[in-house]
Amino acid sequence: MAIAHTCLLLLAPWVLLVSGIKSSRGHAKGEQVQAYGDRVPKIGASIAVHPPKFPMLARFLEQRAACPAAREAMSVFAVFSSQKDLDTFKLGLEELAPNVPGEGTAAEFGGWTAVVGEVPEGIKSLGDQKIAAWKKFYGLAAMMDLGARSPDYGLPMDAELVLYDQQDCGSNSTWHGFLGRLADAEASKSWPVAQVGDSRSYNFGSDSRPHTVTGRTYDEFLIRENAAFITKGKLSLCDSEACNIVKQQIKFSQFSWWTDVPWMNLEVAKRMFSAMGKSKPQASEEGQKWKRISAGISWPCFEHMAYQQWCVLHEGFNFTDVTKQTGFALWGSYMEDPPAGAQLGDLHPLWVSAEALVRSERGEIQHLSEEQRPVMVFHVDHCPSIRGCEDRFGSNKLVERWRHHM
Repeated sequence: MAIAHTCLLLLAPWVLLVSGIKSSRGHAKGEQVQAYGDRVPKIGASIAVHPPKFPMLARFLEQRAACPAAREAMSVFAVFSSQKDLDTFKLGLEELAPNVPGEGTAAEFGGWTAVVGEVPEGIKSLGDQKIAAWKKFYGLAAMMDLGARSPDYGLPMDAELVLYDQQDCGSNSTWHGFLGRLADAEASKSWPVAQVGDSRSYNFGSDSRPHTVTGRTYDEFLIRENAAFITKGKLSLCDSEACNIVKQQIKFSQFSWWTDVPWMNLEVAKRMFSAMGKSKPQASEEGQKWKRISAGISWPCFEHMAYQQWCVLHEGFNFTDVTKQTGFALWGSYMEDPPAGAQLGDLHPLWVSAEALVRSERGEIQHLSEEQRPVMVFHVDHCPSIRGCEDRFGSNKLVERWRHHM
């Protein structure tokens, strides 16, 4: 039975007419922005943002700017849908977060890079999740277009982030080990997954015409959608060991999205972009080619799964099922909504959801590791119903402060 969903798979590319990087210092659209000092962070975050999430991005930039270890470890590429959105965000920063250095300031001093990508109409019509996926990949492409100054790793993320520990910013900070832990994760050639169960269900229909879907069924659809994208609909025709691993992921609904911080080796990403794009990169478009290629791709929702599956199919990776440690996921990633008793501490994640953090502190799931701590907390606005969550993160109060700049 088909599942109604806005994340429809479209392989036909769309051409981006006007896009590029634009800084507050008057760079023309498409011109390269040199937003770094001599020390270029090897990690870059591609954060898709739209007006309702401006407060979240501002807070994250503010926390990062105040933390030397974080800003030395990771640059930030914030991806806006229009110059108007970017200008509105900058006005909000000036009034409500004046301690955030201006866009275009060197990353080592807390600066950040604005990327303006005009989302094609064909993508807009598919809904917010497709738009977010398109923007995250466009931000990664902007990093790749930096050439020799590109980060090694790109992280496609949403804006609802905070630092795990705002005091952990000195010479012994966990942030100093971030790059090494990403390299270790890549060397392991493994992605952590957990099976999604049937204990939670939602009615996507109406009372008179119910259409009830369990977490397992829904997430199986999302995994299958990413697999269809990355194999161009040919997974069923492949019987290799790598293809069978992806087929098993679908069969057992082994959800891999955001089970840990989403990272991509940008050299591997170039190979994926080249394979998925309609046109190939041309040497004559240095500084623009990857943005052009990415702009013409209708990336799937829950976009990091496509990269993970690419790595399984082409880079020798596998999936490691950690269901015994986490329990069956309820809906989506076990990291977003961990089942009672989940042993997340043993997995040493680089990031955790706000809900997971609060529940670990209350003892409802295993306490997180003190030896290998996370560096970030995500979905800090997704848990208002969790006791103590709003007190801890204050997301609602933050949004209210930004009401006139959203």
